[in-house]
Amino acid sequence: MRIVKDYLVKIGHRTAAEMKTGLGLRSLREFRPRYGEEFAYYLSAAVVNRVFSERAREPDAARFVEEHADLVDKEARILSSDDPLCQLLTSSVYSLSYARHIEGGGKTGFFSNPYIGYIRAVGRSFHDPSYIEISTDLACKLETSVIEPVWTLLHLGLFRPLPHNPDSKQIYERVHEFAVREGVAFK
Repeated sequence: MRIVKDYLVKIGHRTAAEMKTGLGLRSLREFRPRYGEEFAYYLSAAVVNRVFSERAREPDAARFVEEHADLVDKEARILSSDDPLCQLLTSSVYSLSYARHIEGGGKTGFFSNPYIGYIRAVGRSFHDPSYIEISTDLACKLETSVIEPVWTLLHLGLFRPLPHNPDSKQIYERVHEFAVREGVAFK
């Protein structure tokens, strides 16, 4: 079982890293003509961090986010019009959050797993509001670091329901293809 857990943690972090890099490059290309090089650099990094519920590490980047929080949210929300991208973002956040869940000692597998149950309930709540209460109850059993990226996607309108049994390997392969298309070079 340790091999499975190690694999899920590794592929979860790798999936998220490739998605962040691909989204960052895509955003940078889109923002440069509108905002100029330096501003576009900070804005693309801020949007990626926002989507993945991460904080800027550098003081200049943190200051940028403080000064332009509304613009960062606006640009992140614009992504909601691209359903295939939102599916990849949701899949990436699923993989990253599952890795965090496992790292925190959470269960793996599809039975009696509060994280998988939570993701399923959130997805089902789009079609059946009774699942909102179920997802809320399950969220209370999970660490904030696990569910915060999911909440962020929901808040920004980027979350898309996943298949009943998401496959981390298939998710990684789709994200990797996206990253390569966006210009990420791998060694």
